[in-house]
Amino acid sequence: MGGRSIAKPTFLPDVERFPEELWGVEDPRITYMPELQQYAVAYTSYSRGGPGVSLALTKDFRVFEKLGVVMSPDDKDAALLPRRINGFWALIHRPMDAAWSSHLDFVLARSAALGQSQAHAGSPPGSLVGCQQNWNVTSAD
Repeated sequence: MGGRSIAKPTFLPDVERFPEELWGVEDPRITYMPELQQYAVAYTSYSRGGPGVSLALTKDFRVFEKLGVVMSPDDKDAALLPRRINGFWALIHRPMDAAWSSHLDFVLARSAALGQSQAHAGSPPGSLVGCQQNWNVTSAD
């Protein structure tokens, strides 16, 4: 075909550093975060345990800082809201667990520092779902 190069995908699994991507990555939801002056990419990462929500940051869509799993399997279809609400970052996601899916379609998780455990809106006080890794994101200011 005369010198045509085959383009590589922009965002590839990194199984050595992020084993939750063993069976691939898909379904990115991209949000510009003005406070961080970059984009957040919430995506589905697949492992033996099932689909989970992972997060990455980028300024240019060439270099990505992967932060790892933020919602454990079985969970997917997530998007991070662009601004804090009452001081909390918010992530809309869809747990696939039968206990959740019997009465919810989407759930709102929140985190004060994008590195803390996340409380689900509407859940009893102290009812937390944990992050497997810290988000450790700081504002660009």
